[in-house]
Amino acid sequence: MRKQVMILCVSAALLGCEEQGALHEVWRQDGFSTPESVVYDAKRDALYVSNIDGEPNARDFRGSVVAVSAGSGKVLRTVISEGLSAPKGMAVHEDTLYVADIDRLVVFDLVSGEMNHYQVDLAQFLNDVAVTDDGEVYVSDMLTGTIHRFTGNGFVTVLQKKHVGLPNGLLWWRGQLLIASWGDGIRDDFTTEEQGRLYRYEPRENKLVTMTQPTGNLDGIAVTKDGQVIVTDWIKGMILALNTKGILEPLAVVGKGSADLAYHPPSDQIIVPMMLDNVLVGYRLNLTP
Repeated sequence: MRKQVMILCVSAALLGCEEQGALHEVWRQDGFSTPESVVYDAKRDALYVSNIDGEPNARDFRGSVVAVSAGSGKVLRTVISEGLSAPKGMAVHEDTLYVADIDRLVVFDLVSGEMNHYQVDLAQFLNDVAVTDDGEVYVSDMLTGTIHRFTGNGFVTVLQKKHVGLPNGLLWWRGQLLIASWGDGIRDDFTTEEQGRLYRYEPRENKLVTMTQPTGNLDGIAVTKDGQVIVTDWIKGMILALNTKGILEPLAVVGKGSADLAYHPPSDQIIVPMMLDNVLVGYRLNLTP
């Protein structure tokens, strides 16, 4: 079913966006196993999807990462088939794929296939990874409310729960770390007493800026080539966009479990993993009905 909704632009002061467009579902692919995250590899023009294949905190080594087609979501090949338990958010820099896996940061060489695991002390639920243009790596731990920077051997905590609640999605964009917070006061069903917000962190100045009011249980973040910030709300099952007033406006209700999305510039699509439905959905931006 094709859905048409309006994309709202982020403040010009932040990203310089001026135009609006439309969002349409163009394909839907099933056959995944608890897909949590999609990431774009610009160097290879490839999309990778993490499959938890079980419970999100189970150390069962059933997880995997696969490469998929941007045109259909069809699985092309398996990238990582062993050594992962519950892979969630990912990031790519040059020839390296970084994967958050419960309490370990997995570092995978896309050329040689070599894989290393780095334990994050006291971590409970590592959720997403972001990499700067210079190769610095950040990883969020949602349940402990912390964001860590990877030093190459260990980790340094840069933000804590008192600042960002329960941080989930991360995205490096134009010299700043965008952060999607799940909220705070988490319950057994993963709803929260307080809703999450969008933040941006500027490492050079060690400055944290609150971008929105409390909105929902925010998960993934993507930014289009036109500077449109798009996020998912996992609990409400919504795709949202940031408007010029700093408000996250609903674009579509797609169902509970809308997880860590990605943007594919060549096709102007956003790709959304539906974690509870085991499907991947592609939406095209700026498409005339």
